Amino acid sequence: MDFIIKEGKSQRATSRIFKISMYAINQWYQRYKKEGDYKAKKRGGSRRKFNWQDTAEYVRENPNVMLKELAKIFNVSESSIYRCLKKQGFSYKKKAPSMWKQNNAKEKYI
Repeated sequence: MDFIIKEGKSQRATSRIFKISMYAINQWYQRYKKEGDYKAKKRGGSRRKFNWQDTAEYVRENPNVMLKELAKIFNVSESSIYRCLKKQGFSYKKKAPSMWKQNNAKEKYI
């Protein structure tokens, strides 16, 4: 875009060259006149509410901790904890032994 500004091309010609709207070209040109640069500004974003490394360390130290407990400890939702741990390579646990006992007890009666 620098060469077009230096050559003095029109906004219409510039929009044809780049195959984008004249509105976009105009916005870029206005930003160039005002700030001396036409590049996009850095956008903000949401930051994590908790530290993923701390979560992983806590899970390694307490392997039997449940998502509900972690959510209370780190003051976030269970789904946030789940996504955090999944992205770090942790997997969910199988059913608790007490659940297996209940299932076995039901099978005996059937």
